[in-house]
Amino acid sequence: MKYCTIFLFILLFFYPAAETECFSIWPKGPHRIYLGPDSFHLKRTKKGGAKQKGWLNGVYGAYERRPHGGVYTIFDGYYAQGSLKGETAAGNTLKSKMTDKKIEGRLGYSFCIQSWKKLTLIPYGGYGYSNCKNAFKAPSPLTNTYTEYFNYASAGFEISFSPCNALECGLNFNTDFMIEGKSKIEDDVDDETFRLLIENKNQYEIDLLFRYYTHYNEKAFTIIASPFYQQRHYGGMKNFPFDFIDTKFQIFGIRLLINLCF
Repeated sequence: MKYCTIFLFILLFFYPAAETECFSIWPKGPHRIYLGPDSFHLKRTKKGGAKQKGWLNGVYGAYERRPHGGVYTIFDGYYAQGSLKGETAAGNTLKSKMTDKKIEGRLGYSFCIQSWKKLTLIPYGGYGYSNCKNAFKAPSPLTNTYTEYFNYASAGFEISFSPCNALECGLNFNTDFMIEGKSKIEDDVDDETFRLLIENKNQYEIDLLFRYYTHYNEKAFTIIASPFYQQRHYGGMKNFPFDFIDTKFQIFGIRLLINLCF
């Protein structure tokens, strides 16, 4: 979270230098590059009572082709890391380091009604890869490393409008359809590696979008704040030599980005 605070301070420092009086909300070109910190609070619960929570911080980046009307494309991803604390169902302390990463490509179509507050609707579909690694350490009862990973198909939409000349507000809703979810368990006391199957469950994300369009030294860019919520579910499944335990995540976070338009 501290990285987002520092980034926000930098944006506010440069804000007075921005010239926005005659700047249209629509950049001249459809291409956009995004970069900035990604910070979120994660709560992880397993069936039976084990639970953990903590903050993960990282970076988000994307390339987007976003025309006023026409074919829409985006390639994005993030990498975040942080420490989790919690307890087992029996009350034993759990401590771990989690690494979460994701990459995705989406294709859709942009519909725009410029006469009605530049209302824009973008339905899309996509494909991606998710990897979540949780490495337990002392004083946890077991110091194994668990990695859940899977490919997925996605579908969703973004809707936005412009309440004033330089501001765009919107909402993005996305569903990920897990494909052949797997779990890898490493660092066992016998140095064995186990691979378990996960019951495929859908993952959901909703983002609020606030884009402030401006320019500096004749270069168009956007300052973006995007609070988001994710719901993840890795379904329990019988395996050998042991079962995968049903696991759920509740995630609240925010991204603060600078977006170069060209």
